[in-house]
Amino acid sequence: MRKIILLLAAPFIFFTAQADLIKQQEADNIVLELMSQEMKQHTIYAHEEVQKKWTITSVDGELLDVNYSFWIYYIDYTNNTGKYLLVKESNGNVLEVNVKREAKPDDLGKWRIVEGIEIVLEMGMYVETVPEKGRTTINFIDGENLVMQGEYPWMSEAEYLKYEIVGNKIKLTSGAGSSGHYFRIINNRKFEIGFLYATIACGNVVPPIMIFEKEENDKCNVNNPLTDLPWLVEKIDEITLLFQQGKPLQTAIYQCVYGNGEIGFLLYGGNISHFYNCNGDVLCMMGGFMGETCPKLKIVSQKLIWEIND
Repeated sequence: MRKIILLLAAPFIFFTAQADLIKQQEADNIVLELMSQEMKQHTIYAHEEVQKKWTITSVDGELLDVNYSFWIYYIDYTNNTGKYLLVKESNGNVLEVNVKREAKPDDLGKWRIVEGIEIVLEMGMYVETVPEKGRTTINFIDGENLVMQGEYPWMSEAEYLKYEIVGNKIKLTSGAGSSGHYFRIINNRKFEIGFLYATIACGNVVPPIMIFEKEENDKCNVNNPLTDLPWLVEKIDEITLLFQQGKPLQTAIYQCVYGNGEIGFLLYGGNISHFYNCNGDVLCMMGGFMGETCPKLKIVSQKLIWEIND
């Protein structure tokens, strides 16, 4: 069965007959936007030349004749199935044609893989929304490090990992080794990743894609905590004033990742250390007359970000 999809979000669909023709970059963006709704792993291939005429048999056995100018794309799924998307050159309308496996282009190796416009993912905490909302969190600390935590026993404690994103793959590395997963950024606050939990594939059934979205209440979504977190700026001003007044001080501030995957801060002040969350709330303290009040607080990693020493 053939299906025509009108992408109403694309402004050039409403062009008059005098409008410019759809260029290939515009057609690429139409296809990328459409395929961002897909839940299956796929690769988008584009033919480099405008086609004028095309005949194809759909998966339902329907013979389809196309007699207008269009940009043609082939969507290759990991289970060896595929479909064609035809973007009409005159107005950007899209014709979707599901086909049998043998209808895959013979010269697909010569087609261009569509990369799309580069999107930079925001750092911070992301929460799984599909297929199980809230089950898994991934906290991107910086461009190399992340913390992952899930509900199953082997992920119940936050795991600190190195990561590298290359193309549509993300490589995760820990002391136990490394693994690669399908990865695609949907927008700067949303991404999809290959299934992270152990599963057994049956036949050609592909493990589901997981979708993560940025945690709206992520208070540590700042470029520089030393200047962008008001409560931390106030602490630094207080410490600096005491130092200027001649008070002997030894203070350091560390940005930490706690065992639950959250980012926080350790303010070390000689004999006393205070642990804060991103809101500036004291979680616990160590040293002084109180001794240790943080028996359950686990520090996965810490990085020195500021210090002053008399």
